[in-house]
Amino acid sequence: MKRNDLVILDWDPKYRTSFSELNLGWLNHYFRIEPIDEFVLFNPEEAILLNGGTILLAELNGEIIGTAALRKQSPEIFELTKMTIREDHRGKGFGEQLCLAVISKAREMNIRKLVLYSSTRLPEAIPLYHKLGFRQIEKEEGAYARCDIKMELVIDSVMVLPGRILHARLISQIGRKSFADTFAKYFVVQADLDNYLDYTFDPSRIAASIAKPNNSYFLAYLNGHAIGFIKLKKRSGNKLWYEESQTELQKIYLLAAYHRTGAADELMKACFTTAESVKSSLIWLDVIIENERAIRFYQKYGFSRAGHHEFRIGSQVFLYHIMVKQMAPGKLRRTFTSEMQHE
Repeated sequence: MKRNDLVILDWDPKYRTSFSELNLGWLNHYFRIEPIDEFVLFNPEEAILLNGGTILLAELNGEIIGTAALRKQSPEIFELTKMTIREDHRGKGFGEQLCLAVISKAREMNIRKLVLYSSTRLPEAIPLYHKLGFRQIEKEEGAYARCDIKMELVIDSVMVLPGRILHARLISQIGRKSFADTFAKYFVVQADLDNYLDYTFDPSRIAASIAKPNNSYFLAYLNGHAIGFIKLKKRSGNKLWYEESQTELQKIYLLAAYHRTGAADELMKACFTTAESVKSSLIWLDVIIENERAIRFYQKYGFSRAGHHEFRIGSQVFLYHIMVKQMAPGKLRRTFTSEMQHE
């Protein structure tokens, strides 16, 4: 196991002490132990497992650093409870990874909806749940005394989260698979494709790219599984326009099995939000001219063809359309020739 690789484990009685101690730590720090807490933490099999629930543990370098449980409320609704990450490992993305594993497990169990009870006194918890797609709903009487907020997540909904360095290998896998499925048919020389995949989607290169402040990555998840990603260069000028504030949509990849889930639309929303945040006048991209499906998708979002360029991969040369979407009011100041305008 590589250092700093989080491993998600299923329940085993040997984890009983870790499960109780990790949760007693945050409960005692912020609140007080309630009777329901004592029942769940000291009788996890009876409180959770015997009723059809599950408990997951997060292990890092041989140590249990996090827990999360699904406790049955009804056949289709389970409570996400006893979710915690050890204090010295918070803020590193491990809580997000554990929650995604829980959501994935919920889908496997045919759970329709997750609910949770939390408190606005927990500074890291509520923003995380919002990121993961949970939405606040009315809280009934009789819930935990410490809780002032109830949230729910409907399974089978797409969520989009920022990409971090720890996601580099995941992004690599999605990129390789999606690119090969879409573009392999255009390659005459197999070695050209293989070399491009090895170079472009090398996890170390992607990690270095994520670390650059000018790059933004977003991952699309469905039921805890990463199914696509988008990469943006927030400031990236194209010589076809004078505008100083330009954003480039460099990559958007979605696994073929998820093309009709709405994930691509959610990724594009992240693209526009990012461009707006840096006050870009336009977003531009390039797309291989044979990829008519992608061109129609971009046109749906207001992109239009504005030029073309060639790109060499190994021994092959590919022709790409350049497409642009204007973000700010006013007329774009173009520099390209009339021949390119009427391409």
